[in-house]
Parts: sequence; C-alpha cells; structure tokens
Amino acid sequence: MKSSFCTDIKNVFDSLNEYVRYAHFKSNMHLDASVNGETDFDILVDRQSQEEFVSIMLVNNFVRMKTAVVNSYEAVEDWIGFSVEHSCLIHFHVHWEFVVGQPHVKQYSIPIAQRVLEDTKIVSIGGVNIRTVSPEMELQILVIRSLLKFRKRELPRILLNKRILAPDFDAELAWLDTQTLGKKISEQNLYYSSLEITQVLSLIENNSVFRYLLCVISYRKCVKDFLILNTIEVLMSRYWNEFCKRLLPRIFFVHRTVKRSPQAGGLSMHLVGIDGAGKSSLQASLHKMLGKKLDVRSVYFGLGSGKKSWHRAILEIGRRKSTRVQSIGTSNTSHSGLGLVKKIKRAVYAVSVATEKRSKLKQVIALRSMGFIVICDRYPQLQSIGLNDGYILDDQNFSYGIWKLFYNLERKIMSVFERYYCDVLFFMEISAETAYDRKREESIDILEQKRHQLTKIVESDSRARRTVSLDSGASPSRLTYEVVSVIWKYLK
Repeated sequence: MKSSFCTDIKNVFDSLNEYVRYAHFKSNMHLDASVNGETDFDILVDRQSQEEFVSIMLVNNFVRMKTAVVNSYEAVEDWIGFSVEHSCLIHFHVHWEFVVGQPHVKQYSIPIAQRVLEDTKIVSIGGVNIRTVSPEMELQILVIRSLLKFRKRELPRILLNKRILAPDFDAELAWLDTQTLGKKISEQNLYYSSLEITQVLSLIENNSVFRYLLCVISYRKCVKDFLILNTIEVLMSRYWNEFCKRLLPRIFFVHRTVKRSPQAGGLSMHLVGIDGAGKSSLQASLHKMLGKKLDVRSVYFGLGSGKKSWHRAILEIGRRKSTRVQSIGTSNTSHSGLGLVKKIKRAVYAVSVATEKRSKLKQVIALRSMGFIVICDRYPQLQSIGLNDGYILDDQNFSYGIWKLFYNLERKIMSVFERYYCDVLFFMEISAETAYDRKREESIDILEQKRHQLTKIVESDSRARRTVSLDSGASPSRLTYEVVSVIWKYLK
C-alpha cells in the first residue's frame, strides 16, 4: 500500500548515510521507538550538508513544519512524514547546531557539532541503518545536557528521591553504562571546561547534591560566552512558554498552537455520513495519530453525546434521548399538528441549536486561521429540514404568525454556514442495513431516507473546496490511510 505521499524510513536513512554528514546524537536507546513512530529522531546535521538534506527529505515526502513559538528553538527544525508500514507520523527533530539548556528555552549554543559528527557509527534497527554518535560521545553529551538543563525547582525532587537525574536521564545513563561496558571512560574534560567526565558521573552515582551543584555553576561559567539569551530573557521565556502551554488553555480557554502546524496554514475537514457510518471513530483515529505531533482539534456539530452549549444542556435536562431523536430526526410531514407547548419547546430548542452551531463554526474558523488541523464531525447544511443537521423549524408549523420570528431567527443564525468553505469534505458512504447493524438507534427506513437525502446534498453542495467519497465498510486503518493521503498535500 505504498503511495507517492508516504515515507519509507529505510530509504531516507540510506540516502542520508550516502550524501549527508549527520548523527543521531541523543536518546539512542529509543531508536526502535523512533522507527515505529512512537517518538522523534534527534539528529544533528552539518550545515554544509543542508542542501542535500532538504532535497532528500522532500523527495521522501517529508513536510517541513512550522513550530509553535512556545516550542521552538534556535537552529532547530521539525520535519514530519507518514509511514504506511506503521500507520503513523515519523518526526525528525533536526538540529543544525548543538543547542541545549533548560526546558522551553534552550539558552546555550555550544560549538561542538563538528566534534560530535566525527565520532559516529552505524547502528541497524529493524533493517534501518542509522548513523549515531558513539556511546562515549553520547555519555559526554548527556552530562552536558544535565548540567545545563538543571533548574533550582528540581532540588525538592532530588532531595526527596535521592537521585540527581530525572527519571528519563537516569534511564539513559543506565543504558549507556551497558553500552560502554568493558570500555574505560577516559578522564577527559568536558568540552570548554576543566571538569572531568568521570568526576561528574561519580557525583551523580553517589548523589552528592552539593558538589554536583558546584559543577553546574562551574560549567555554566565556562560556557557563558555561548549564551544566546541572558538571565532575564531565560526567565521570561521559560515562564511565558509554560504559561501558554499549560495554564492558558485550562484557565482562560484560549487556544494557541503549542506543537506544529503546516507552513501553508491551518486546515479544516468535515466528516459526513448517516448514523453508523463511523464518523466519530474515524475522527478519534485521526486525532490520535495527527495530534501526537501536530496541533489538532476535534469539533462535533451533532446533537448526540458530544460537547453541548450551556443553554442546550439546560433545555435537555430530563429529556429522554429517544424523544429528542424522534422529534428532530424524522421527516417534515411528522411535524403537523404540533401542540402549543411542543411548538414553544421546538422553537426555543431550534434557536439554541443554531446558536451553538454558529459558535462552533466561529471556533473552527479561528482555529484554522491559527494553524490548527480541525477535524469536524458533521457539516451542517441548509438545503433540508429535519434531517442531516439541517433546519429544525419547518415551513408548515413555523412560517406564520409569531412563530415566524423563531423561524427567521434560526435561518439568520444558520446563514453563517452559507459563507463558510471547508478545505475537504469526506462523505462516508454506507448502506442503511449496515449502518443499522452498527448503531440501532433509528429504523432502516429512516436511515435510508437520510442516506438518500444526504447523497443529494453532498452532490449539490458547493461549499467544500474538495469532496471525497469514502467506503465506510473498509477497515479503520484503510480509512485513516485514505484520509491522510488526501490531506497530506495540504500540509506542504
């Protein structure tokens, strides 16, 4: 199932090994996870090989991503590819310089890239040949990273756990010990300092906190000329980035990109189909896969168990699900003879639903403009009444008298969808019988009616820039593959 948009990891590294001077320089214990798309590749690339590197990445269908400001560092790029073999995204974290420092900042750029690239070897992981730094070089890099990454806030953890290194660093150190087993680590100094590698390792092993702190201070003085941010800039950048990533969305419900987004901007896609077509499952699958590396949001335009507005939630208190489905999920003719109370309830409910959908659409437009990939379940249409997310108020009962106020208000609120154009509309085709077997909430006759009408709506709707039909009977992995194959060109 290979395609022109997919990435073959073996071919990528074979080409890099032949034409590019590079090295996977840290966390080599996780190379197997990187090949499987579970974590990223951290590679250091010689600037003189930049043209060859970019060419190889483009030929192998990688996309250079725009990294969010709160997660970007100097001389570091993000490239994303899609692996058919593992049905996942492959992430290259490309370093053009040896940039290191505290989380969310990376305030040092130490000129040791050429020395690192001179001490490499080839490691084979599942048939993929990757050039890595030697364990001895990686050990020195790990020590440098630990000294420059240290923050005062880590002292309570160190004193409580009686371990100087954080768990991830501790695991890497233990793994590197096994890789250097039987090899004597020379008592060479850390780059640009008089500190010996073995000395720092001994302090870490013996949990000599005070002496380790002296090493932190000493080494930072030695490399102060390589600071790219001063103390105030480090503090401001670190706390601002942490605030934007962790607190801003939770406290103020403000959405900002914190991962990566396409260079060409955000993307909105809508999944449409009758109940049982698998829209929610496909949406969840896409969000899980793309959301690991990219800024993704899911939006639900239906009236089911998704997120509700506060006013609709109040109106639905004590309302049975079967009653709601019957009242707004049937054809127009069933609305005749509505009593006064039912008409009032339906009118207020219709305005509430229309307001909720308009609010969600504004959210979609804002997220797309900020660079998010927005995956929407359903695409509200204005061509029918009572079916497939159309108008709720029908002509027969609400187009006259005082009811016309609600009738016109619903249409005025929903008119925003006339001016909205999504990037891709995915029509998930499925038979009424199959949909009924999957989700027995409505009869086969009603599902068939919805399927027939939705087909006509999709064929005549011109609001989507591109419409793609999907066979909902295919396997989930196949559906995900087909969707990614369509949207991948929008990421470039």
